[in-house]
Formats: sequence, C-alpha cells, structure tokens
Amino acid sequence: MNVLITNDDGYDSDGIQILGSVLKKAGHTVYMVAPSENRSAISSGITMTRRLDIKNVGDRYWSCSGTPADCIITGLKSNLIEESVDVILSGINDGGNIGTDIIYSGTCAAARQGALYGIPSIALSISFVHGNAEKRTCFERLAQFAAKNLPSLVLLAGKNGCASFVNVNAFSFSSWNGVRLTGSLAVRHYDDSVEIVHKPDGDGMQSLFYGKEPLSSGTQDSDYSVCAEGYISVSGVMVEPVHSELIDGISFSL
Repeated sequence: MNVLITNDDGYDSDGIQILGSVLKKAGHTVYMVAPSENRSAISSGITMTRRLDIKNVGDRYWSCSGTPADCIITGLKSNLIEESVDVILSGINDGGNIGTDIIYSGTCAAARQGALYGIPSIALSISFVHGNAEKRTCFERLAQFAAKNLPSLVLLAGKNGCASFVNVNAFSFSSWNGVRLTGSLAVRHYDDSVEIVHKPDGDGMQSLFYGKEPLSSGTQDSDYSVCAEGYISVSGVMVEPVHSELIDGISFSL
C-alpha cells in the first residue's frame, strides 16, 4: 500500500520514525509529511494566511512548518506525492488520545482530515502513565500491530465511505492482553490551570498553561476502560459533527 504518515509530535519524534521504519519493512511504500516541530493539542487548525515551509528530510519524507491538518492537506492536495495514497496513519503519539482528548488532539485531527478527503485514516497513541515499559519498545510493538493488521484497520476506517476514522490507543504495559473494539468513548475530566504573570520588562502580562493527568469516566466498553484492562482499544470516531436534538417549547423573536 501507499501509506502517508504524519503526527503532532514532530517529524523527528520516535513514534513516527519507528512507525515508518516498521511499515517499510512490511513492504509498504511510505510517505511522510509531518510537522517541523511539536504541534500537540492544536486540534484541526489550518494555516490560511501565510506560506508553509516544506523541507525534504529523507526518502519520500518531508517536514512542514504547519499543523497536522496542514500536513495532510499538503500531502493530498499538492503535487508533492505523485501517487495516490491508500491509507493515512497518524502517530504514534507520545501520550493517549482517549475520549474527550480527541477534541484537542492534533494526531486525531490529521486522521479526521484524511477521512474528510475520503482516505481511510487511523490515529495511533500510547499513554505512558500506566506502566513502566520502555518508550521505544512500546512504539515498536504498536507499530508492529498496525503493520500486521493494516488491512483490517483500513476496512474499518473505510466503512460508510470514510464517515469515521479509527482511533487506536494502548497503555504502556509490558505486554497487552489482546485487542478490543470499543462500544463508547470515555469522558475525560481536566483539572487544568493557567498562571498569569507580569512580563519582566513590564510590558503587559503572560499566561502559562498547566495541564494535569485527567480523570476518566465511562462505561466498561469505553476506550479508557479497555486500555486500563490491558488491551489495545480500537474505536470508530465520526468525522462530521452530529446533530443534537433541541428542547421543544423554546421560541425566538426578531
């Protein structure tokens, strides 16, 4: 297959470099368009008001000064890649993208953008909070999982005309019990804070975000619960916003 890989940790991060190497060894043609620097938690931001810098960083590998979504748009809508792309893999992310995390995740945003263009797309992430396994080893194991099961992941991601992307998560246990399809997505509860400080030169103020490990809630078949039980979770995530029914009896006037 012709595989386009990207991430939000940056093109030189271990997760994407290991993923690309494993996919190549499995016989796939691998293209990479990935951010030139860390773009974590940037969601689906797209750069529209300035030019992006594209640099060749390896055989069929490019870095891009934009966001993960920019990377997918550049890879699919320019002449950078002259062949058609069969599947997009985003990751492997250094950190989980579970439940509510998906809203903010640049990793998931890249997969969403690919699906919007009709390409089967898969996001891959590992949470390193719940175990002590060595990072590169975990990346290697999840990359092997993706390469071994790529036809099945593509089939899932392509259901209903790529109306959803596939979100794969695992915790950094020394071994995994297996793989489970999830029935729901967890709710993440964030206890974040922001510190406001005066700039040293006295010209205004600055803010600094402090994120904490979120608490999770959900059903037993949620992505978080599946990962916590030692399995790789495989979830389908709708691409388009889903309409919410409004409460009857509310009137408006002009």
